[in-house]
Amino acid sequence: MPRPWLLLVIGLAVGWIAGYLKGRQATLLAPPPRLPEPGEMPDLEDLVRHGKKIDAIKLFRARTQARLAEAKAVVDAIERRLRG
Repeated sequence: MPRPWLLLVIGLAVGWIAGYLKGRQATLLAPPPRLPEPGEMPDLEDLVRHGKKIDAIKLFRARTQARLAEAKAVVDAIERRLRG
């Protein structure tokens, strides 16, 4: 007969894994963030102009809930647009 604590540990582990996978699936299925139009986020553009890309990425993530790689791609695109 299984011990009660073992069943509890297994139940908690299964619950945690299911919750993790559900959250992971939601972020994988979310549409990628769009590139803001020029002037739509002027403070973000100012950070990029002044070379504060990390702060710009943090700001974009805070406003859009984007993942790190997505936010970096958007900030890089803004930087190219500003230089271009």
